[in-house]
Amino acid sequence: MKILDNIIINFDFPGNFEEVVKREVQFLQSFLSEQRQLFFLELESNIYPNTDSEITGISSEIKKIILENTILKTKERLSDLHGERDENDCFYWFSLRNKDEIIKIVEYNYHSYDCIVLENGRNIKEYDYLLTVIENLRYDENDACRAMIIKERIENSFAINIKPKIEKNFKSLIE
Repeated sequence: MKILDNIIINFDFPGNFEEVVKREVQFLQSFLSEQRQLFFLELESNIYPNTDSEITGISSEIKKIILENTILKTKERLSDLHGERDENDCFYWFSLRNKDEIIKIVEYNYHSYDCIVLENGRNIKEYDYLLTVIENLRYDENDACRAMIIKERIENSFAINIKPKIEKNFKSLIE
């Protein structure tokens, strides 16, 4: 794992898949405090796929978690980081009740997901951080890797407030 400004390349953890996901959730918790929580994103087309689409949708367990925890449904994009989508698609933003639900969502969306870190009581557009995890980010001509892109609302807040926590808690994994 290597931190390049607001991109973490080789965003991978050692161990079997269950251990990897638990470590990733611990990593995500580096962004949290008593006043901040995570909100994940899911596209409506994944929750309710068209019958003529190749997309099969999400499992009923994941769908239930999302729908029970949705706090906002909007067509407005918070960022251009999210991949292509249908123009009429909606975004479901949801907050999870506990660590087990976060683990299930990260497991299900392991290859690619978006979430924001939001201070309690703030509007979703006033997020502190937008975190996008993607596979196959090409960071030079020859290499592609899994990565986390961090978009911050306040310039340098990642470097000042979060990066030191990550470097301390995940020291053995950072190049």
